[in-house]
Amino acid sequence: MRPAVILLGIALAMMGGGTACGRCGNTLVSEHLSPDSKSALIIYEKGCGPMTGSSTHVDLVPTPPERNVAPEGTGNVLRADADAATLNIKVRWIDDKTVELTYRKVRIDMRRTEVDDVEVEVKHVDQP
Repeated sequence: MRPAVILLGIALAMMGGGTACGRCGNTLVSEHLSPDSKSALIIYEKGCGPMTGSSTHVDLVPTPPERNVAPEGTGNVLRADADAATLNIKVRWIDDKTVELTYRKVRIDMRRTEVDDVEVEVKHVDQP
């Protein structure tokens, strides 16, 4: 019995602890600086392996010290249960404090209209 428990523990450790979280990762899709370069809107995909698919996250952050890197965690502007290609997000900064997101209408897990004094306007486009 004891050798079986040890082998099971080794197998789980090799598979990332037996949870999907051990295999999750963020992949940068795009980064969009505000006109004054004080904020960045970052679009990235979070994937946790082939069994779960990926989701798209959008973060609005102060200009990151390291550019072109997907943030850790989850999006603070938008989280969608679809990959970035399906969403087809378009970003347009109107001014330093207003950004417009246009994307295909899909199931959205979370969406905010303001983050850190920056207004986020949303427009939906019909599926092709």
